[in-house]
Amino acid sequence: MNSLLRVLIRPQIKLIIPIISAFSLILPLAAYSYKLTLEKQNLEKNETLERTYYEVTQIIDGDSFKIKINKKEVEVRLLGINTTEITPQIECYSLEAKKYLTDHLQNQKVFLLEDQNNTDKDIYGRLLRYAYLPDNQQINALLLKNGYAYYYPYFDLAYSKYFRKLENDAKQKKKGIWGECHSV
Repeated sequence: MNSLLRVLIRPQIKLIIPIISAFSLILPLAAYSYKLTLEKQNLEKNETLERTYYEVTQIIDGDSFKIKINKKEVEVRLLGINTTEITPQIECYSLEAKKYLTDHLQNQKVFLLEDQNNTDKDIYGRLLRYAYLPDNQQINALLLKNGYAYYYPYFDLAYSKYFRKLENDAKQKKKGIWGECHSV
């Protein structure tokens, strides 16, 4: 009986092993591609959300600004990115990042979105958010794409892979900090 089973099963095992090997190579690639697709869909899906827009009252630096909520000023820190610092000393490309943010947010209203994987505020009490312009452009992504910021993960963010891709594209094209600054 055992020899009969060996004769019947052995050819099938030889066929199954290459199939399992192929799956083990393809599955991680498919999962990565699926996650990138989900991140882009999440970015696009935000235009269907009911939105509350907040008036931007002050630009602090390249990755933070103040808004007015119920007549009270609240500081917002853009999530998943970091720009070079203005204080205590001016670092390479920090003034350009602040100007870029000012050009896009001054006298604007923004929609803010929390990251489901992240905390609401940082240790300084600032709201951690993705910020969207009325035309649905995400400010965080624009800063990365144009080389004014670099990817700065707090946790596993919803847009982590998308932000890494934007940063890598900016690096390859030597945009902003990637072409102007010696160390970031």
